[in-house]
Amino acid sequence: MWRSLQQLEFQHSSPFPDLYLHFKVVMVLQIFWKRLAMLPLILEHSAGIVVLVALFFWENKKEEEQITNISRNETLSRLPVRLSTNRITELVQLRDISRPVILAGSKASVTQAMQRAERYRTDLLKRGVLLIPVIFGASLKVQGKPKGFGTTRSAASAPSIGGDFEKRTESIAAKSRLRAEVRFKADIVSPEQWESWIRDQQESEGVTPGEDVYIILRLDGRVRRSGRGMPNWNDILKELPRLEDLLSKLER
Repeated sequence: MWRSLQQLEFQHSSPFPDLYLHFKVVMVLQIFWKRLAMLPLILEHSAGIVVLVALFFWENKKEEEQITNISRNETLSRLPVRLSTNRITELVQLRDISRPVILAGSKASVTQAMQRAERYRTDLLKRGVLLIPVIFGASLKVQGKPKGFGTTRSAASAPSIGGDFEKRTESIAAKSRLRAEVRFKADIVSPEQWESWIRDQQESEGVTPGEDVYIILRLDGRVRRSGRGMPNWNDILKELPRLEDLLSKLER
């Protein structure tokens, strides 16, 4: 019988030095292979921890984005517009009735887009489109206007909104035109609130704030889609179903 490895270690005059070295190498290799066998388990647990941490941050970020979107949609629904009848209403009150299309940008771009939309007025109305022009910088111009006793226009010279409304509704044709105008175009109230919401929307979509954009809303008031520049009205007509179609009923 061979003596134990421990006894060989302390006997320097062992007649089997090669055998001693062999056992030492075997022991080291055994320890190494045991550690190596545990490596997949260690890596598996480490990978699991990494995945859990990544999922936590992903879920947290996703939840924050959802909260931000809900808050932004709620703010959008409370933005006021003025109809052609001079009635001020919030977008939330137009749900199930119209599809607001927000045209935001420079005065030249928005005006040109509105003029082009007039060519498709009838077909756009059948799809419930309500144009809402937003000209960037309009809020600064409104704030810069003199108020109170500083105004250069006297109260007597101010046009009567009620009188103008009565003139436009004298005939049946004028009334019909007015009803169509109510559903086709609305002016914004509180421009600074509108511009603030649009800037937030642009930043969330990776668009440079102040760039020309259009935003199409669904019948339920949520954002359907948005894009840079002004919309192609032919594409809009192909995309949006008529109000009486089944797809529109499902959108409500």
